[in-house]
Parts: sequence; C-alpha cells; structure tokens
Amino acid sequence: MANILFNAAHQSPGPIAIAFSPDGQALYTGGGDCVARVWKLSEGNDAEAAAIIDADEPLWSIAAIDQAWITASADSSVRLYNGSDNQLQSLILSGNAIPIRSIAADPTGQRVAIGSDELDVKVLDLKDPTKIQTLVGHKNGVRKVTWHPSSSYLTTSGQDGRIIVWDMSPENPVLVKSIEGIIPFQDPDSSGFFNDCSACWHPSGKYFFSASKTHEIVVVSRDTWTKSSSFPSADEISSDITALAVSPNGLYLASASKDGILIWSIQIKRVLFRHQIDSQSHVNQLIFSPTQNLLVWGDTEGNLYRWIDPIPPTQPPPHVDKSTKSARREKTPVMGDMEEDLGEDVDEDWIIDDMAGAGGVTIEGSKEKERSYAREIVAVAKAQSAFQPGSTPMKDRKGYLAYNRLGVVEVTDQDSHQIINVEFHDRSTYPSYHFTDYNRFNMASIGDRGIAYARPSEKSELSQVLYKPYATWGSSTEWSITLPAGEDVIAIAAGGVTTRRSYKNRSAEEIDSDGAGTVVIATSTSYLRFFTGSGIQIYVWAMGGDIVSLVAGNEWVFVVYREGGTSLDGCQNLRYSLISLDRFEVVQDGQLPLPKNKTLKWIGISEEGAPSMYDSNGVLFVLDRFRRPKQARWVPILDTNTLSRRAGKDESYWPIGLSGKMFMCLILKGRTEHPSFPRPLVQELELRIPLLQTEQPQIVASEEKLIREKILLSWTRDALGPLLESSELATRELEMDKDLIKLLQAAIKDRQLQRANDIVRLLNHINSLDTAAKLAEYYHLVALQDKINSWKKWREENEDPLEEMEERRTWSRGVLPIPPSDEMVAHLLGNTASSGRPQEFKPASMFPKRSLVGAIPSYAQNVFARKSDQSTLFGKHADTNDGPSLDIDASQNYDEGYANAESSMPEYDAASSPPEGKRKRDAEDDNNNASYKKPRTGASRPDSTVPSSNPGMPQQRKAMVAVPSNAKPNPFARTLAPNHSIVKSNTFFEKVDAAEAAAPSKRGAEKRQTKQTTLFGLPGIAPADKKAKAIKRSKAAETDVDSQPGPQTASVDAEGVEETQLTETPTDETQVVGQSIEETQDAGVMDEEPIEWPESPAGEPTSP
Repeated sequence: MANILFNAAHQSPGPIAIAFSPDGQALYTGGGDCVARVWKLSEGNDAEAAAIIDADEPLWSIAAIDQAWITASADSSVRLYNGSDNQLQSLILSGNAIPIRSIAADPTGQRVAIGSDELDVKVLDLKDPTKIQTLVGHKNGVRKVTWHPSSSYLTTSGQDGRIIVWDMSPENPVLVKSIEGIIPFQDPDSSGFFNDCSACWHPSGKYFFSASKTHEIVVVSRDTWTKSSSFPSADEISSDITALAVSPNGLYLASASKDGILIWSIQIKRVLFRHQIDSQSHVNQLIFSPTQNLLVWGDTEGNLYRWIDPIPPTQPPPHVDKSTKSARREKTPVMGDMEEDLGEDVDEDWIIDDMAGAGGVTIEGSKEKERSYAREIVAVAKAQSAFQPGSTPMKDRKGYLAYNRLGVVEVTDQDSHQIINVEFHDRSTYPSYHFTDYNRFNMASIGDRGIAYARPSEKSELSQVLYKPYATWGSSTEWSITLPAGEDVIAIAAGGVTTRRSYKNRSAEEIDSDGAGTVVIATSTSYLRFFTGSGIQIYVWAMGGDIVSLVAGNEWVFVVYREGGTSLDGCQNLRYSLISLDRFEVVQDGQLPLPKNKTLKWIGISEEGAPSMYDSNGVLFVLDRFRRPKQARWVPILDTNTLSRRAGKDESYWPIGLSGKMFMCLILKGRTEHPSFPRPLVQELELRIPLLQTEQPQIVASEEKLIREKILLSWTRDALGPLLESSELATRELEMDKDLIKLLQAAIKDRQLQRANDIVRLLNHINSLDTAAKLAEYYHLVALQDKINSWKKWREENEDPLEEMEERRTWSRGVLPIPPSDEMVAHLLGNTASSGRPQEFKPASMFPKRSLVGAIPSYAQNVFARKSDQSTLFGKHADTNDGPSLDIDASQNYDEGYANAESSMPEYDAASSPPEGKRKRDAEDDNNNASYKKPRTGASRPDSTVPSSNPGMPQQRKAMVAVPSNAKPNPFARTLAPNHSIVKSNTFFEKVDAAEAAAPSKRGAEKRQTKQTTLFGLPGIAPADKKAKAIKRSKAAETDVDSQPGPQTASVDAEGVEETQLTETPTDETQVVGQSIEETQDAGVMDEEPIEWPESPAGEPTSP
C-alpha cells in the first residue's frame, strides 16, 4: 500500500502552489488563505510548517532558487524571501491590481518570468529588478510559464489555447513558434482553468510534455515545434489531465486526473505505478523532489499530499545523485530506447546517474551489473470499473442518480441526509415527487413501472436496495432489502413487465401481467439478482466475470461484463449478454465492439427494445437483429465526430436515450464530462450511419437513409412475432419503396443498369415492381423490364409467408431442453431400482393390416416384399398396385420382430392350380381389394417365435404380419381366454375342412349367423336364401394339416378353430370372408363339436 502523508496545508478553498528548494530540504506551499508555508523535510514528516503571512490575496504560484524563494499572489505582487530565515527581502513587483497566475525562475537563478491576466509576459532580472523584458504575443491572459533546462527558451501557455515558444538568448526575446490545438481554451471562470497546462520540459531539453484537450499526453519536439508522439493514455485516463511532472533524471512522468496519480515510464510509454485518489479531488499541481524518492501534489481544496517512495526499491529512483560520475546512456533492448520512442537524439551530458543499467543508463566498466538490473516492464491496460448509466459524481453537493429518456433523479447532500427529487420528462404520465433520504443512496434506475435505488456498504452499514413502484392495481407499496456482508451493489436496473402473446390464437391481443416491474441488481460477487416489482426473489445468476454495467427494458436486461482481464494492446475485453426477464434465457451474447484504448461511456435500450452503447470515441452503436437467435450484430448508428454542428466547437455529448431516428443527449461545452446544475435541456440529434463519402453526396445521403430505415423496419417486423403485416409496417415499407424508386430513376438516367437491377431487388412490395417495370418501359429499357418481370414472377411463386411466420414463432420459444439420460429419468420419477427408463403406459404402436395385394417396396430393404416377377396368391401376375398395402418399413419394431422370417416364409407357387372344387379368383380381383381397416387394440400377438410355414398358406402369412412379436401389450385391451393350439392347413381353403370335423356349439352357431365379416374385418353381407354347399375336403389333406404346428393368433378363441367363409356380394367382385377379431373374442370358449358350415358357392356369385 502506498505511503501517503496528508496535511490540510491551507484552510480556504483554492488551488495550491508548490515548489522544492534546489537541495530538496525545504518544501514551499501557498494557497487560498493568503498564507505561505515552509516545510522543513530534514526535520521529519511530522515537523510543523512555518507560516508567512504577507499577502492580502491568495497565492497562486511559488518558485525557488538557491538561498531564496519567490511568491506571486492575486494582488499583483511578487515577493522575494530569504531561504535561510524565510524573511521578506524585497517586493519585486506590485501595482496594477491584475492577478498574477504563474512565475518561474530560470535554472541559473538570475531571471524570473511572470505571467498574469495581462496579455504581456514580463521577465525580471533578480539582481536588477529594473531590467524588465516584455513578451508580446498572447491574445488573452497567461496561465503558466516554464523555462528550458538551458535557460535559452521560455514557453508560455495562454488562456487563448496557445503555447508560445520564446528565444531568450538575444537581448530582445524573439517569438519562435506559436503552437495551437494542444491545450484547450480556458477563461478564469471555467472549472478547468486551474489545471496545469504548462509545458513540462524533459531534462534533455529536446522535447516537452503537455496535457492536451483530448486527454492525451503530447510530446512536442524542439526541432520542429510540432507533436512528435503521444502517450497511449486513453486506456488509462478517462478524464482531464490536471497536472504533469517530469522526474529530475528524466525516467518517469507523473500525471494527475480523476483516475488517480499515474507514474509512467517515459521510455516504454506505459504506466508503471498508480495511486487511486478521491474522484472529487481536483489535483492542480504535481512535483518530484530533486533529491529524494518523493512525489508531492496539492488540490484545489488546499490539501497537501506526499507520496513517500513512489518508485519501489527494485526500480531506479526518480532523483539524481550528483556525487557520481558522468554516465553515458546506452540502448537497452529489454526496456526500449527512449530516442527511438520519442524520435529524438538526446544529449549525452544531460544526466548523471549512479545505477548501472537502470532505465538504459550504464556506467563504464559495469556491463555485468547492467545485466542484473535489466528487466522487462509489462504494462496492462487499466480495467474499466463498474458504473451506473445516467449517474454523475457529486459536485457542489449536488448530482444526478439517474438520467434517461423517462426522467431524472437529482440528489442534494444536506450533511445528515439527502433530498432526492424525481421529475419526468412527460409529466402527464407520472407526477414528480421528492423525499428525504437517510440511507444516502448513490445510484438509481428509472423504469417503466418504478424506480430502484441502491447504495454500497459503508463502515458498519450493509448494502441496501429500495424499490418505489409508481402504481399497481393493488396497494402501491415500496420495499427494500439488505445484502449480506461482503456483497455490495455495483449497478442496478429497473425493468418493465413482459407481455404475453398467444401462439395458439394469433389474432388474440397481447396481455399484460399487471405487475410492478422487475428489478435486477449486479453485485460485487458477480451475481445478478432478479426481483419482481413486489420484492419476490425469482432468480440468481452468477456471471463468472466482473460486471461493468447493466440496464433493463420491458423484455430483457442488457448486461456488460468482463470475461477475464484486459490485454496488453489496450482492449477492455468486454462482453455482453441479453437475458430475457420472463424465461431467464440468454437471447443474445457476444463481444462489445469497443476499439482499442477506448472505454465504455453509456449503455441503454431504445424504445424499440434494441440494446445500444456509446464509447469514449463518441460513436453510438445499436444491436441489430436482436430478436433473431444467433443473428445479432453491432452497427454504428452515429459518429458524433462527423456532425456538422461540431465544426469549430469544443463540445461533447452525454447520452440520455435512443428513440426511433433520434439520439437524445445533453450537449456539454468544453471539456466538461458530466452535466451540472442548472439542468441542461435534452437535445435530439438525427441518427446518421457513417458511410463513405463519394462525389455524389445526395446519393450517399439516400443510401444512408435506406440502410437506417431498413434496420428500423426489421425491428418493427421482428416485433410483430407470428404476425407478418401491420398497417404501420405497410406504410413505412411504402415510403421506403418511394425512396427506392427515386434511386432507381437516377440510376436509369445515368445508364447504370446493374445498379438499377440491384435497387429493384430491394423493393418491399410486389406492386412496387409494377412501377419499376413501367419506369423501365418509359426509358425503353427492354432488358431491364424483362428482369423486373422475372423477379416479380419468382417472388409471386416462391415467397411463402407461412414459412416466415412459423420461423418467427420459434424465436420466442427458447431453446429446447436437453433430454436427460435413462438413469436420470428413473431417479426423478422415484424408480431408483430401474436402470433404464420407467415403464411407459401409452398404447402399443398400431400396425395396419396387410391386404391381399401386397406393396412392392425396395426388395433389398424389405424382407417380406415380393419381387416384381412374382405372381399373386391366385396365380395371376400383379401388374398394378392400386389397393392399400402395408408399408413394412414404416415400423422399426416390425422389422426387428420379423427379421428372421424370410427364411421361414416360402414363396407361393403361382403356377400350381387350386384344388378341384375350389373357387378361382378373377384377374381383376387382385386390383380391387377391400377397404383398409386398422387392427383393434384387443388383438394379441403371437407369444412364440414364428414357425416355418408351408406354401399356399396366405392366412398364416397374414397372421404373421398383423402384429410384430416384439410389440408391447396394450394394457387397456380386453383379457382373452388362454389360447390353444389350432388346426392349420396347407392352403387357405383347407382350413375349412379342418373346421368341418368339429361340431360348433349352439352359441357359436348363433354368433356366426349374425356376425359374419370379410377377410379385412368389414361386416359381411347376409347370404341369399339358398344355402351354400359345404366344401368337402379329403382326409389325407386334413391329416397333413393336423401334423403341422401353427402360431397362436388373436382371431382364435381358447378352444375354437379359425373359420373362413365365402359370402355372396351384390357386385361382380368376390370377397373372401374371414372371421373378425370381434367375432373371435365374443365367441367364448368353444367345445370340440364339429361345426356345420354352409356350402360355398361353386360358380359365379349370385345377387341376393
């Protein structure tokens, strides 16, 4: 930790003046209390300072020479004091009542330069004060004067923003160079008037340093008197540089700003050491001790600070030891060469140092020691700290806690408490109010439903959050919550309430949840804590990086964080995440487009919901296509550096919000960083995308408007969700088409046909293409007209609004969850004993029946498919396939259950003729199958493996393909009686012979008379009055059937046999009638009595 000594040197507010005696034993200060103090450093740090009270006005400047020191005051007096006893020797200058701002004694101690509010600079001879040289050249007063190390040049910094270099060698000084554009213009009433704008000469005398108005440390060469280089201070300094100081040995440069006291290496131009100061402190002067490792500074409150040992012992000290021999500076490859960095050839006799190799300085004969001192110095860009968008630091006891497009929250410090005043830009929405704050909140966020306040922890008080909703349908009560110890609020955001849209009924209106908003806080532990408007904690998100800032809208919260640290090239490495407030899902995420050596100044969400950011370079970015998953990209929407209103003005812009085509901001004059009081008016600047300029500025302006309007139209279209059109969108698209038609006409006139064709493809409405075609026809451009008509035809045939609608519907559904493993499902459902998924109770997969005319899919993939050269079941070749068929490949379970059935399924011999007495099937029967019917859930599957089957058994083949063996049982099906073996026959009709051997039961006979069905499960037509003749079968065939086993099917009762009948139809077709599943289930348990079958018709079917 830095060793800092603090002294309230001067009681009255005002800038402090500091000077060291040449031997470094005494420190002289002067301040706004008109008192000069002398601090004897040799007496210790606690020694009391001597006070000299001779001036009647504040002391603005002090200089020291051997055995004397000089003061300058606002009463236009210059006094000379004795260095030994601090007694007044003489009054060098007095008189005209003009304040003297700065004095400087030349290195020889013979002359003193005096700068005041007069236009002229006076140079007095200390031995003969009557010898006065007058330097005329400034157009306004002089703020600072400094001497060249050789006393040959004098530099004066004026209120007019110029640095003038004077050659003091001749008897009459000569103006050498007037340097403009480095220091800003300042008048005595401006806040930055007391900043140190002097030219700080390097001890070599080849260049000097100056703090520029762009927050840079500029190096000005003595040879050309122009800027030769600058320090990369943008990544370290975000505010005005108020003071500079060069170490006596020329190795270090100290700078002061609100970012702290920084000590730079002049050789590598990187910050080596830093000390953070109070952001409210305004340092106006810095100075190194000439003989000690000591850095001293003072602020405008009259406070004096001494940093003891700012340079660690492992590094070269900043002072010069005059007792050592002269040293020659050599190049050091590790630390770099100062001559190469600064572009100068440094004099070899300017420095004396006693440390071999320190900073590139070596003593002859000490090469080994040089290697021991050489080390690499690595400087990393300063990480940007967290900030609250729209808040400002306290100044004169007043500040802004929040300032956005909705309103402003002001705070006034009253010592024991604060007064918080809330005002809205649209006072018709919510009334303004104020309240007394005893919690001393220092950040706030204005949302659509309420205002959130927060403060970090301080001493024994913990960090706290307060939310004040505007109004709700219930009681509008505020709530507060305290964070645990060690966790502080670093940023806060008040959001709205997400509206719900129906995807089931797209015509339904959006619904509001009537909530009080959402509050999101970012803490020092990198947590995002989500609250409802009533104070319910609904989510906690660990970002895993340093949160820099956040802001919330009605739909999401925009979070900026740092993933890791900063880089050596000055990149902040900031990322962003867009998190939905209802689902807590990342809508978009990615890298912020922050240039190198730049910082983030503001973030916000536009009225259209688009995240936006503003950097220290003055460029405004918006996130385009933010509603489309993984398609967001940053677009520069405005570069304030190119604004025409900024020409010749020194102003900056403080963002407030973004609305449509306008950028709302506060215009700050000069180098002011934050708005002050009274409150400035909100200004609106038109957005303008930075396009490249050409010889046709009007065309560029039209193209810029086209791009910007297209971006805004895409936001509007994306916000419609599943809806694709609206009256507002159609109107804006029509206006855009009118602008495109104008560009098209200009391109046609210039005979830029390819450009015209490109413009045509940008038109939104198809009707606009007709106008473009007429325009091409008017100018007799037939080829262009044909292209336009072709493009129109393509759009009419290929554009499908339904596909786009479905795509937009998926945007709001979020990412589908990842399915868990089987073990996880079993664990979640409490089935810890199961190693896989728990049993599913859904019905088994339904498989369609197979028709007589089988489908012919790919034979290589379907083991049951018949080749194209196979015949039908009844010997007729199937040339057509019009009937319904079973797609065997449609079910994986089916393929698995009957993968081995190919070997046991012999092909039917189409050449063999049916037995005598059998009814032959007509050729057209193969193409006219019965209607398709799915199997009932009550059907059971075979319990045993599929046996080998004989040729000519289509019913067996039908039974096998009905339900696969590995299909799951249906728990909701009726319970069937236990199945018994059934009689199988070699052919389809031989089953009937087997059934004739057994007599049917009485109940079974009644069932068969009333419930006859076709082979496909359809109800059969009642037979004619004439009884059909029973089919006779040979006993030998019956014996063969009895000797063959068969599978158990769902169409057979416990003791019954499978039945097949032929019935007459009223058409020319012949239908094969089989027993249905219903009949089999209702038949009950059948006895073994033979069944009486009616005779089958032997000839053609007869009409009933």
